Amino acid sequence: MEQIQTIDDSPVNFASCFKMALFSHPHKRAIIYPVNRDKNERIAYTHMTFLELDRESDCIAHGLEKAGICKGTKTLIMVKPGFEYFILVLSLLKAGAVPVLIDMSMDKTRILTAIKRAEPEAMIATSSFHMMRIRTRKNLRFFKSIKTLVTIGTRFMWGGFRINDIIKSPWRPYGVAEVEPEDAAIIHFGLDGISAGKGKIYSHKFLINLINKLQAIFKIDEDEIDFPTLPILDLISLSLGMTIVITNSDFKPQNSFSDIIENIKYHGVTNLFASPNLLNKISSFITEREGGVSSLKRVVAVGPVTYPSILSPFDKILSEQTEFYSCYGGADDYISLISVIESSEIFTEAKPLTDQGFGICIGRPFGDINLKIIKISDEPIYEWSDDLLVTDGDIGEIIVSDNLLSKSCFGNCRNEISAKIQDKDKFFRRLGDLGWKDKKGRIWFCGRKNHRIITNNGTLFTIPCESIFNNHSKVLKSALVALDAKPEQTPVMCIEVNPDDIDFDKEALKEQLLDLAKQNVQTEYIQIILFHKSFPVDFLHNINILRKSLTKWAKRIYETT
Repeated sequence: MEQIQTIDDSPVNFASCFKMALFSHPHKRAIIYPVNRDKNERIAYTHMTFLELDRESDCIAHGLEKAGICKGTKTLIMVKPGFEYFILVLSLLKAGAVPVLIDMSMDKTRILTAIKRAEPEAMIATSSFHMMRIRTRKNLRFFKSIKTLVTIGTRFMWGGFRINDIIKSPWRPYGVAEVEPEDAAIIHFGLDGISAGKGKIYSHKFLINLINKLQAIFKIDEDEIDFPTLPILDLISLSLGMTIVITNSDFKPQNSFSDIIENIKYHGVTNLFASPNLLNKISSFITEREGGVSSLKRVVAVGPVTYPSILSPFDKILSEQTEFYSCYGGADDYISLISVIESSEIFTEAKPLTDQGFGICIGRPFGDINLKIIKISDEPIYEWSDDLLVTDGDIGEIIVSDNLLSKSCFGNCRNEISAKIQDKDKFFRRLGDLGWKDKKGRIWFCGRKNHRIITNNGTLFTIPCESIFNNHSKVLKSALVALDAKPEQTPVMCIEVNPDDIDFDKEALKEQLLDLAKQNVQTEYIQIILFHKSFPVDFLHNINILRKSLTKWAKRIYETT
């Protein structure tokens, strides 16, 4: 058995975690992947064991090193998730290189922008992507930093290596490169629903700590089967020893979810980490067509914040034995897990308080994460002081310090620096989210800091105010915006009515909503109600309200009425 590099009995290179899973069960299926359908529309699957994945990645790692891709080389991978994708990522991690992963559901402009920001030194891509790269001179300028090219498939006039040519056979063990804990393991560019997103740097230490804490909190068993829907968590699942089932679907809201449900049911998937919106779509699909999903042992909603209204339908289709959690990960990162709460606590204790305007309960800090609430400020804070803290129960800005924080440096470096508060040899990250802490140590989310409305009668926070209006049976969504600039803003509550209530009396509903507002101290001064047919939302998640666009609309409508 080869030696795995460790510090204090813990692996340092993230690839070592996979090696440990391999040693436990080499012949267990690591990846299950759909190939096609037969004449009766049944899906045919293929699979790869942990041993096969390990040996094939060893062969490629040897070849990549000969091609000049070695420790520290930022390597762009433009290959859809499948066997080749995981083999390539694992081979790069073993070599100490840094895979640069980009969400391929993004449009071409966003993908090219992410590549330019990342400045990769090597690229492994399919023939079609290489063709796109050289198609125009304009495209080529986004790839200036790349010195080494590797093609999966047919290589035409662009040169470089073919992956089949650099694979070294027969198999020889490759081992795992020595790295420092804070060295970058993976760089990921994903969508935040509004823009091309920030490039997240995940260090080896971060990923290993995440594995350990997921194991400790959720008690994940090696015999479980996972259905990955979030980037990088598929690699985490493999490292935990779980079999992962891959689908051809890309989880966009407009797509059919039949393949997803079929995979979960037929393979007896036990673990599901997913965004709240995806869970909402899956639950709607199942409810409309066919019963629940009995194999799931654990469902974890992971995202910026999980609204109880989204969780409720999914909770109804699970078996009584299924554990259902909501994890809060900040506004733009599904992997930096900050707090966790069980669904039973949400529906029995938290939701009634949410309806009364207390905010959305996002649970208690995840593991030993250090979470604090500080006074609200739009100015940079460079050094920590206890004077920044608010009293428990008061709304402030959520800040966190922990080894489960990713380092974001691509695409928004200036904002990243101003979002940090130095505390001796560590730092707190300002999340830009507002909330308060109750006597049980639970955190209540009250909205984004830059969405708060400052009026002559005090500050209004989006989530508490909107929750009051959402209690009305005809209201599908509400959104608080302002007509003018701080500090003397005029609040406007925009209302999207339930589709079943299209023929409603505007004036009568407006009076009902204003009466409802007067009954709560947080909303009593809201006097302007505007009805919107369908709120503008982000193109990816189809759920996050684009408040800037909604504000422009509200100003235009108010000025013309």
